[in-house]
Amino acid sequence: MPNLVLGPDARTPTKVPNPNIEESSKAMKHLPLPPQHLQHLQILSHEISNLHRVKTSLPSTHPVLEEDFDPDIVIKPILSTYYHQFSRLFDGKEHSNMWIGFNSALLKVWEWGDVEMAVDGFWDTVEEYFAVKKEDRIITTNSKPKSKESARMSEVVSYPLSEGHVYRE
Repeated sequence: MPNLVLGPDARTPTKVPNPNIEESSKAMKHLPLPPQHLQHLQILSHEISNLHRVKTSLPSTHPVLEEDFDPDIVIKPILSTYYHQFSRLFDGKEHSNMWIGFNSALLKVWEWGDVEMAVDGFWDTVEEYFAVKKEDRIITTNSKPKSKESARMSEVVSYPLSEGHVYRE
């Protein structure tokens, strides 16, 4: 378990996202992004889920779980770990809403523990940027979920191709 309060040097970027990333990569290939950009967004999405797993694995007596603990102490190292790559791939001014969405999702996970809402909110922000309408999404699932809640967790989303967005390599 990582030490959450040591700063960015204590964190290394996620190398291997969750197993659904490969499946979602296939389904999301129509998002108007080069693979490298999409992979980075998927890694950010995975980090949102990872923060929830780390927080729930902490003993209840851990200092970061105290009520008056500043969540920025935990979130800033995550942000600093991924910001350089994000800013290299995406124009900072033009794509700032996606970065703000990532930051917001991390805060939602830390403060409310709602990982599903946080991940959905992050991808909604990405969709809004690319003006992808929800009715244009093609929803598939990786498996037969047992409940409505697990159905939402296993959704893989495909996006139609749109034009007009330029990315730096």
